[in-house]
Amino acid sequence: MKRIEIQQLYNDPAQFGGQTITVGGWCRTIRSSNAFGFIELNDGSAFKNLQVVIEADKLENYKNIAKQNVGASFVVTGELVLTPEAKQPFELKATEITVDSAPTVSDARIPCSTRLSISRPMLSVPSRCVSLGGLFISRREVWVGP
Repeated sequence: MKRIEIQQLYNDPAQFGGQTITVGGWCRTIRSSNAFGFIELNDGSAFKNLQVVIEADKLENYKNIAKQNVGASFVVTGELVLTPEAKQPFELKATEITVDSAPTVSDARIPCSTRLSISRPMLSVPSRCVSLGGLFISRREVWVGP
């Protein structure tokens, strides 16, 4: 199945609503419990992230996915569900996830986290992570086009 960029989803969510799609990108945040969890995925095509819902009873590799760190690269297939009443306009209910690459131990020590306890010793680093992400998206727009 052809991968779809997250920017395409934000441009026309109604076109993809209710369809099974495949996206790929890097984990910005991951939150999980025993039964379900959420991954904020970004592929560099947009400033906004895609919320991926992961459920233990639908994914055979749920435990492996849930223990991944920020920076892990995923390829996710699932149904795009429109949620106009929620904070985000849509979310992806995952039916299959593969870990494309996982961060190494040295990568995991880089404090590009949304949690203040991790980033407090180096206060300038989290803002630089977001700024650099914006720079890379801008450079992509120049090279690839919108």
